[in-house]
Amino acid sequence: MTKALDPHRVALSILSSATLEEARSKLNISRTKFWQLRQKPEIKNALNEISSHIYDESLATVMHDTTENLSILKNL
Repeated sequence: MTKALDPHRVALSILSSATLEEARSKLNISRTKFWQLRQKPEIKNALNEISSHIYDESLATVMHDTTENLSILKNL
């Protein structure tokens, strides 16, 4: 896979776009090539890895904010 079509770059394009067509356009590749890329295990793995990281970061933020809000309420 060329540097321009790095699995993480493709995954980030998909996850940061409102539609798959927008993601494809960002990558500047044909619909056929985009469909083929989405079937590759390394792209699926990159999507899972990045999605998991986003989830973990979001959960950590919610937990921190909840703890902070509980502390504020306790002190009222």
